[in-house]
Amino acid sequence: VTPQTPLRRADEHAPAAGRRWLRREDPAIRGWARRERATIFWGDETGMRSAPQAGRAYGRRGRTPVLPGTGKRCRGHRLSAITNRGTLAFMVFEGSFVTEVFLGFLRRVIRHAGRRVFLIVDEPPAHVAVGVERWVKRHRRQVRLFFLPGYSPARHFGRDLDGI
Repeated sequence: VTPQTPLRRADEHAPAAGRRWLRREDPAIRGWARRERATIFWGDETGMRSAPQAGRAYGRRGRTPVLPGTGKRCRGHRLSAITNRGTLAFMVFEGSFVTEVFLGFLRRVIRHAGRRVFLIVDEPPAHVAVGVERWVKRHRRQVRLFFLPGYSPARHFGRDLDGI
């Protein structure tokens, strides 16, 4: 038995799609952003809760432990976007992550950046909702959304996002 950090990984992860995205889409987005003098942000959302997540657990060598959790705790959510240079915009909210919440965050990022924003995000329902699509079309001089391939977290891209 050794102390190990539990891993969480989507069964559907697609590392090849992530590598293709980095080869094709990423350079195109960067070039376009340079020409448009836009700021590229990488965005994501996450849930937060009051229960601590232990950094290590004990398990048999070669078997990653799973930590069950029970009980009702305080919950919240955070939307954040960061540039490669470390400029951060974020918003904390309660309730569900829906179209109106994402649009409020887009307004905040645009105001924070002070110029055109290229926001790279994944594709949860709130990001690809018809209402978001319509709003982004009306504000295309201020913001453009780009979508990562499904189930392609950074560790599957073949390089760190720090190097992008």
